[in-house]
Amino acid sequence: MSAPARLGLYAAILLTVFAVAYVTAGAFVPEETVQSWTEESNDHAGDRQVNHTGAQGAAAAGQALESNGYRRTDIATPTGAGQVPALLGLPGRR
Repeated sequence: MSAPARLGLYAAILLTVFAVAYVTAGAFVPEETVQSWTEESNDHAGDRQVNHTGAQGAAAAGQALESNGYRRTDIATPTGAGQVPALLGLPGRR
């Protein structure tokens, strides 16, 4: 089977699966449930609080130099094959 035929068959099967799911959902999920989901999402739309303090506010999570007793510092990395960073204290070419 050629590639275009396989892709066409895949697309047809995918379309069929989504069509069956759409029809099945319409048959099994009551309209009242859909309306309550819609109302709940609209009720919470105004609950979001956005902080626009920018650079003057507190540091964003993951961007601080120190957090929970740990401090981010420079690390040593190998600069070539067969080299071990001095930080590890292991024998190797430096």
